[in-house]
Amino acid sequence: ELKKQRELAAVAKEEERKKREEQKAAAAARVQAKLDAKKGPGKGKGKAK
Repeated sequence: ELKKQRELAAVAKEEERKKREEQKAAAAARVQAKLDAKKGPGKGKGKAK
């Protein structure tokens, strides 16, 4: 019984970790998109290229 509980806890932890990783990746993608938007043409020197 104890073993079963431990396995369930491990599975739950793994799920949590995956969710966090996905959130981190999504946040990073958003930040990257924001940076790319700033770099885009229409802002000062960006047009010169």
